[in-house]
Amino acid sequence: MAIAVGTDCVDLNTTQSVDVTIIDLETAANATGTINEIQMWPNTNISVGIVGSFFLVSGTTYENTAGRATARDLSATAGSCDTIVGGGVEFTDFAIDATDFIGANWDSGILERNSAGGSGASDFDNGAANFGSAVSYNTSSFRYSFRASGVEGNGAAGIEIFRRRIEGY
Repeated sequence: MAIAVGTDCVDLNTTQSVDVTIIDLETAANATGTINEIQMWPNTNISVGIVGSFFLVSGTTYENTAGRATARDLSATAGSCDTIVGGGVEFTDFAIDATDFIGANWDSGILERNSAGGSGASDFDNGAANFGSAVSYNTSSFRYSFRASGVEGNGAAGIEIFRRRIEGY
């Protein structure tokens, strides 16, 4: 089965500026496996500092396990759905659990979003420097034009998921 996480990559009616970490809470990953493709619709060319998977710790606190589930130093071109390819081409594939969400933080440019009709989370105080920390996010009805896909299978994801379960996440 192919993995899908996040919402469709489409042209939306408002935007999200830089130096904010966003998490698309609309659709969790449908299986455990490896992310090997990221799609986003930038309003202007963007430099994506980090893309990764997030899991719910409790309440509105989400965490990205830095090092396991991130792609760094990505860029996307404005004006359409831009596909960023993994497999070592534009980023190294990363693991995701069936209950994880996809999130990002970028250094320059603007991402498409709607101000209603979705489910998202944002953190304006803890940017890329705290991407791996457990942070309480502001939940909203934002819908981001951002998704990831990949292939099912345990591999490295299985090891990390086991670690999280032992530690009580």
